[in-house]
Amino acid sequence: MIPDRIETGTYAMAAAMAGGEVRLTRTRGDFIQALLDKIEAAGAGVTHTNDGVIIKRNGARLNAVDIETDPYPGLATDLQAQFMALMTSPTARA
Repeated sequence: MIPDRIETGTYAMAAAMAGGEVRLTRTRGDFIQALLDKIEAAGAGVTHTNDGVIIKRNGARLNAVDIETDPYPGLATDLQAQFMALMTSPTARA
């Protein structure tokens, strides 16, 4: 069974909001590469591993990022609400 990209993306954005470092295992970063690119543009670090991805943010303010949803392999429409929450976090800046 393949990993769920919506679940992985949701956890990735939660990690970017909370700060620190979170390792998401038994997943595939390439399934959500469009999202990971936007998370990096917002200011969080993204590292691909053999079994997943690491999201890291040192507490620095996030940058505002525009998104556009697209069919796979683009940014999933089902991740739009989570990304909006990421962009409205008190640490985000325009």
